[in-house]
Amino acid sequence: MKVSWPRPRPSAYTSSVEQNSTPNERLIFVSHSSADTWVAKQIAREIKARGGTPFLDEAQVDAGADFEEDILRFLERAHELVVLLTPWALDRPYVWAEIGAAWGRRIPIVALLLGITPSELQAYQYS
Repeated sequence: MKVSWPRPRPSAYTSSVEQNSTPNERLIFVSHSSADTWVAKQIAREIKARGGTPFLDEAQVDAGADFEEDILRFLERAHELVVLLTPWALDRPYVWAEIGAAWGRRIPIVALLLGITPSELQAYQYS
């Protein structure tokens, strides 16, 4: 069964992910710490296998490109954010900024916990 999702908002920016995607694919930003890249790539592989178009900063941002600008532009078009929360990710400012950007756009945020429990995450937020 093929799932249809709404088309992303128009933008002057087109990433390499979007150039290779069809209008009905769901654009999914995968937020993670660089220490968790291997796990994030496995998540991206599963998203792609299920018809979505994942964005991983290592894979889609060209060397020498404006890293922050590319990330923000993709987040503007993403349909949802999948965030891999690990002990390393909790200390990464970009992970929290990406969560904030997704929250501000009111797109779904899916948190995957690895190496931490929900109570440890909650304690971290209030420390």
